Amino acid sequence: MDYRELSLEFFSCLHRLAKTKMVRRANAFGEGEEHILNFIADHSEEVTPGMLSTAAGISTARTAATLNRLEEKGDVTRRMDRRDRRKIIVELTPAGRQRLQELRQEKLKQMERFFEKLGEKDASELIRLFGRIGEIIESEDWEKK
Repeated sequence: MDYRELSLEFFSCLHRLAKTKMVRRANAFGEGEEHILNFIADHSEEVTPGMLSTAAGISTARTAATLNRLEEKGDVTRRMDRRDRRKIIVELTPAGRQRLQELRQEKLKQMERFFEKLGEKDASELIRLFGRIGEIIESEDWEKK
């Protein structure tokens, strides 16, 4: 089997998919404002702007700008930590929780439609393969190879 040729074909498929509106929107969900809302919602401990920068892989300046936009929309609040006044805590507002819930429901409906078009057999196989891919990637240090 020619794994190089398969790799080239795979990258071609990824490139074609990357141009689609669905994938661009899914990527946006994992970046920017939606990523920050998700990160805050999914963490039980207090979240700081530094944690958000690290998780999103973006600069502290970009994080601050994103938090400013989210604060203006009423989705998050920032407050000083009572124990350490140098530390800022970012929290979701009720409106932010509602917005995030709506965004998550929209994404879930999109995926349901996608899997319905794919069909039960292919959808199950895709999920199996993604699980296998995750296992392989987690089992080795791919960054150094």
